[in-house]
Amino acid sequence: QNGRLSASPPIMVIDVSLYRSFCFRGEGRANIVISAKHRHTNNRIVWRFAKTRKSGQLSLKTKSVVVGEFMETMVSPLLDSNYLVKPRTVEMRVEDAHQLAKIPSLETNTKIEDMADLESLPASLSLLPLSSVPQGVGTLTCLEMLDATCIPRRFVALSDRPTVTMEIKPKQGFYQNHPGIDLPYCNNCILQMEKCAGKGSIFESMYDFCPLSLFSSDEKEQKEALEALIRDPHRNLRIFLDGKTVHTNEAFLQRRELEKVLYPEGDSSLDNLLDGVLSVLNGGGGGGGERGDERRQDSLLGQLLKGQRMDELGIVKAHRLFFTLEQKEQAEVGRKVQSQGGLSFLADQSPVSLLKRFFLAATLKDCSIMISLRLIKDDSDLEEETDLIRLPSGHTFAYSVKVVDLDPKAPKNMISSYRRLVGGAEILKAEPSIRKPCVKLSK
Repeated sequence: QNGRLSASPPIMVIDVSLYRSFCFRGEGRANIVISAKHRHTNNRIVWRFAKTRKSGQLSLKTKSVVVGEFMETMVSPLLDSNYLVKPRTVEMRVEDAHQLAKIPSLETNTKIEDMADLESLPASLSLLPLSSVPQGVGTLTCLEMLDATCIPRRFVALSDRPTVTMEIKPKQGFYQNHPGIDLPYCNNCILQMEKCAGKGSIFESMYDFCPLSLFSSDEKEQKEALEALIRDPHRNLRIFLDGKTVHTNEAFLQRRELEKVLYPEGDSSLDNLLDGVLSVLNGGGGGGGERGDERRQDSLLGQLLKGQRMDELGIVKAHRLFFTLEQKEQAEVGRKVQSQGGLSFLADQSPVSLLKRFFLAATLKDCSIMISLRLIKDDSDLEEETDLIRLPSGHTFAYSVKVVDLDPKAPKNMISSYRRLVGGAEILKAEPSIRKPCVKLSK
C-alpha cells in the first residue's frame, strides 16, 4: 500500500566504533554516500552526507533534516512503502565524519576495515577539512538508511552466488510539449544533447537511451533501453557486484567483459539479468492482457509515472510562472519549505500550487532505482516466497528494489534545467538529423 514512513525518533549521535568495513558507495551533485557494516548485527547501512556543490566538501548545514522531512511528508504517500528506504536523521561527531570523508579520495572499491586505518591516512584526503569547521561545532547531521545494494538476508544463506545491483536513473517517462520548443524529443534527450554538444559538454557522444522506451508497455523497447544504458551509461546507470562498482561511465566494461565479471561460471547471463530487472520494474511476471495492464499501472514504473504526471506545466511554463510571482510567493516553493502543508496543494490550482506540483514531480523525474538480484539455484522450498522472480529461461532470482535520491528540488535547479533545455533545443533545431525523434508529432 501507499503509506507514510512512520515518524522518526529523536536525532541520536552515532557511535562509529560499532561499525567496520567502510567503503564509498556513490556521489551525487548534492551528497556523498559511505557504506558501513554493523559489528554485531552485520547489517550494512549507508550514511548520506550533504555536500557543498561549489567546493565538493561535506556541508555542515542541516540539509539532511530537510530531505528526511520531505521523504516522510511528500514522497511516501505517492509510492508503495516497500519501494522506499526508511531514512533516519542522525548526528555524527565532526572528527568521525572527517575520517570517513577521506574514503571518496581513495581508489575505487577500496574497503577500510577499521576506523584506525582511516586515522593513519593523511588529513589532506578528507572532504571535510577540520580547518573549515567553525569553533564550537562538534557534530553534523546525515541520513542513515539500509544499503540498497544488499539482498534480503534470508536469501543470503540459500545462495552462494553474488548479488548484482543495477542502479538506474529512469528520468521523465512521458513526453511534454513546451511553448517555443516544438520538437519531437523528450525532456531527457534534449537535456542530454546539451550535455554532449553544448558549451562545456560533459560527454563525448550522445547515448541511445530514451526514457520513453523504458516507461513504454513494450518489453522489447524496454530491454533495448536498458541495453543502451549498458553500452553508454552517461551517469544514468551503475552496476555493482556484491556492493563493488563494476560498470559505470567512468569504469566501463564492454558487454562481453561485463557478463564474464557478473557470471564467470556461465550459470546466468546479462540477458537473464535484464529480463529479471524488467520483471521487477513491471510488477513481476510477464504476460499481457487486462491483468498485465493493471499490474503495469501498479508497478514501480507505473507509480513513478503517475507521480511525474502531476506536473502540468513543464520546465518552460514553470520557469515563466515562477518569475511572475512576488518574492514572498517564490519563497513558498523553496526547497526548505516544500514539506509544509503536506500534499494539500494537489487539490488546488493556484500558481504556487502548480509550481509545488512541478517541484515534487521533478524529484520523481530525477530519482534512482536500485534493483538487486541474486541467482537462486534451487527454489523448490520457496514456493510461498514473494521476493522472487522466476524467468521463462528457468532461472530464479531473489530480488530487492528501492527508490533512492528523493531530494526536494530548488528553484535554482529549475532555472538551470530551463537554460539547458533551451540550449539543447537550439542544437536539435539546427541539426535535427543527429538524433532519432522520440515521438511522432501530428502536423
